[in-house]
Amino acid sequence: MVDLVGRDVALMTSSKLYVLQLTDLHLSADVTAQFRGVNPYETLKATLANSAHQFPWSAVLLTGDLVNDDARAYALIPPLFASIDAPIYCMPGNHDMPNAMVAALDSPTFVVNGSGVHDAWLIITLDTSIHSMAAGRLSDAELVRLEATLSAYPDKYALIALHHPPVKMDSAWLDAISLQNAAELFAVLARHPKVRVVTWGHAHQQFDAEHGQVSLVCTPATCVQFKPHTDNFMVDSLSPAYRWFCLKDNGDVETDVVYI
Repeated sequence: MVDLVGRDVALMTSSKLYVLQLTDLHLSADVTAQFRGVNPYETLKATLANSAHQFPWSAVLLTGDLVNDDARAYALIPPLFASIDAPIYCMPGNHDMPNAMVAALDSPTFVVNGSGVHDAWLIITLDTSIHSMAAGRLSDAELVRLEATLSAYPDKYALIALHHPPVKMDSAWLDAISLQNAAELFAVLARHPKVRVVTWGHAHQQFDAEHGQVSLVCTPATCVQFKPHTDNFMVDSLSPAYRWFCLKDNGDVETDVVYI
């Protein structure tokens, strides 16, 4: 299959697809640098080591903030993920530099702001980043791309990944910097009943809810976590984490978060 940035994405054939989600890596070019009291390079390595023994991954999602305002750090990513033999879907977060991301991850392994078909499933990544802003927004072009991709594969179940939360997460400071036009996203989804998952990062915390037949989930960071349900920003004591999905041919979804 050909994704929307022009790369070939291998077709996976299995009755179950296992998808790994990692988010908010916050890497710096200096591998000894700290981010809010932890070393994100070391926590990412530990997270990858733990997840390698979980399932045979059919795809990997990196849902934004791959780097922490440091374009040089993108060079760390291909070596860290070299052992993964599956498409790695990436999208920018508010700390990323989209053009630098595309340039640095220009290889068949990485799919930036694209999509791919995996057996009965369609994976779509969306760019919600706004230059120099912490909040996110889907551009008209991204909404058109989402509609067109879902319409092109009406028989496929769909997982959609983005960086910014499209729903309120009961946290005043966080809700103020979430997706600004979530209603437009859900208007598209309402026209496509085979969408089964919407997943995101940005919040550095776990969230699981349902919207009709759609699972709405947020994945904790591979570095530090933020305390949920707070009016003001607070760091949590939870360890680095990742999320796995088991996507079944009948559209059923299993998912869980693993704290390492």
